[in-house]
Amino acid sequence: MTRCVSSGRSHDFPFEDSVQAHCPEHGVRIVWKLPSGEEPAEFLPPLEDPARGLAAG
Repeated sequence: MTRCVSSGRSHDFPFEDSVQAHCPEHGVRIVWKLPSGEEPAEFLPPLEDPARGLAAG
């Protein structure tokens, strides 16, 4: 799990999938590096909600 660091404290990102990690509390989003030759998507895919198996909205 990736860590969100803010204000000198850290915690696991609440939402993380194979493309990105997102912390709504701190407004932080990390997008993983794309494989060589791939173009970034115009819009990021929705984050997966691990608790429900659905896209977080």
